[in-house]
Amino acid sequence: MKPNKSKIFKIIILSLIMVQATPSYGFLFGFFGRRASRGRFISQNNSRPSNQGQGRGGRVISGQNSSINSNNSINGSGLEEIVGFSNLLKNGNALVERNARGETRSLFIDGAGNLLGATEANTVRQAKEFFLLNRDKFNAGQRQTVDRFLARNGGISDGRFTIDLKNIVVPDEIAAQGPQRSQEFALASLNFLLNTLQTNVRLKIDRVKPDGTIDLDLSRFFRGEALAILKAADPTSACTGKIRLDRLIAFAMDPPNYYKFINAPATRAQVAAAVGIQEDKTTTQGNKLLVGTNPDGEFESGVTRNIRVLEVQSAQRVPGSSCYRSFDGIDRNAPGQQQESRDPRQKGINFTHDAEEWLCLGRNGMMQGFLFNAKGDLLTRAPAEIATGAVGTVGPAVSAIAACLDCHANGFIAGGALKDGGGKQYTDRFNDIPDTNTVFRNTLGTTLTHRDFFTQNATYRQRAVQDSNIFI
Repeated sequence: MKPNKSKIFKIIILSLIMVQATPSYGFLFGFFGRRASRGRFISQNNSRPSNQGQGRGGRVISGQNSSINSNNSINGSGLEEIVGFSNLLKNGNALVERNARGETRSLFIDGAGNLLGATEANTVRQAKEFFLLNRDKFNAGQRQTVDRFLARNGGISDGRFTIDLKNIVVPDEIAAQGPQRSQEFALASLNFLLNTLQTNVRLKIDRVKPDGTIDLDLSRFFRGEALAILKAADPTSACTGKIRLDRLIAFAMDPPNYYKFINAPATRAQVAAAVGIQEDKTTTQGNKLLVGTNPDGEFESGVTRNIRVLEVQSAQRVPGSSCYRSFDGIDRNAPGQQQESRDPRQKGINFTHDAEEWLCLGRNGMMQGFLFNAKGDLLTRAPAEIATGAVGTVGPAVSAIAACLDCHANGFIAGGALKDGGGKQYTDRFNDIPDTNTVFRNTLGTTLTHRDFFTQNATYRQRAVQDSNIFI
C-alpha cells in the first residue's frame, strides 16, 4: 500500500483541482506528432483569402443572405454566433467583428499580422484567444497566417509566466489552518497540474514570492503550441501580467483544452501506437478482468450499469509504465439495446462494447486519461447512458481527465477490499474468469479458450497496486 502521507496529499490536491474545474472556464508523452488539421473559418477549401478591401476594410466577403457596404460593414442574416466570443461572428468561412455599437465588419489578417477590419481592442483580444484555441484546426498555410497574427499581437509565448496563487479555492479544513497552509496546497496543486499536462519529467516548483505569485519558465517542458494556449487561460493576464491559478486549472481541465495541451491524437489507434500497446483486445492474453454482478445480481461497477471488462498492458514506448483501459457497454435498461453481444459470459472475447476509458502512466509517474467511442474516436465526455461518475466531486458526467482523476486519486482500481456506503469492509466480488465454453481462433490458427484472455482478481489486483505505487 502507498504511504498515508502520499494518499492524503493526492486526495487533497485532487480535490483542490476538481473544485476549480468548473464549466465557467473549460498527453503529452512527448512523442505525439501533429494531428491532421482541418481548416475552419478562414477557408475550408484550403485557399488563402485575398485582401479585396482597402485600408482597414479587410477582406470583402460575399456571404449568403448578407451584403457589403462601401465601408466594408456587413448587413444580413447569414452571420452565426461563436459561443464565448461576443465580438466575433462567423460568415461562412470568414470571421466578422461585431463591435459595441452592433456594427459588423469582415476581418482579415494581412502580411504583417495585423487584424484588418477590427475597430475595437476587444475584438483583437478575442481573436487572439479564438485562434489560440483553434490553431490545430487550420491547415498548414492557414496556420502560418494565424501565427503571423499571434506573433504580432503577443499570442506566441516564450514560456515565461507569472502565476497568482492567491485566488484558488481550498477546502475549509485547509483554509482554517491559515494563509500559509493555503498557499502550500495551492503550490502543490500547481505542481500536480503541470506534471499532469506534461508527463516527461517531474517538475517541482517551490519558490513563491512574498506577494503570493510565482515566476515560471516552462519553455523546456512544453511545446510552443501548448505555451501559446496557456496564455489564453486568464483573459485578464494581458492587463495584470499574471495568470490566476484557479482560472488556469479550470481552463486546463476542460476536456477540449486538456487534449490540446497534451497534443492528443484523434483516434484510439493513434494513441495505442504512440504509447506502444495493442489496440485489438484479442491480441493480448491473461490481462483482462470481468467486472460483472455480485451474488444478488447487482452490477459491481460503480461507473456503468452493465458488465464491464478491464484490461492492463505494459506501455512499450514508456519504460516501466502501464496503460489500463475499460470496455464499457450501454445501460442494460436502455430501450432497444441488444445486450447478449455485450456479455463476455455468452460471447467470450468476441463481446462488443460502446466506449472505452484509458488511463496511462507517463515517464514522470503521472496519469493521463482518454475517452473513446466504439469506433475509436476521441471523446471529451462519455454519454450518461454508458458511464456516470462514481465519486461525484465533478458531477455525474464522465469527462476526460477530471472525472478520471476524481475516481482514481489512489491509482488503479480492481479486485480489492472496498467500503460500502455504511463503511463496512467487503471483498469486491468481481467475477474473475467468465464461465463460458466459447472458443476463439486467432489469425495464426491457434485455438484459445476464454480463460486464456482473462486473469483473476488477485493477479490483477497485484498489478494494479504495483502500478498505483508509481502514480505520485
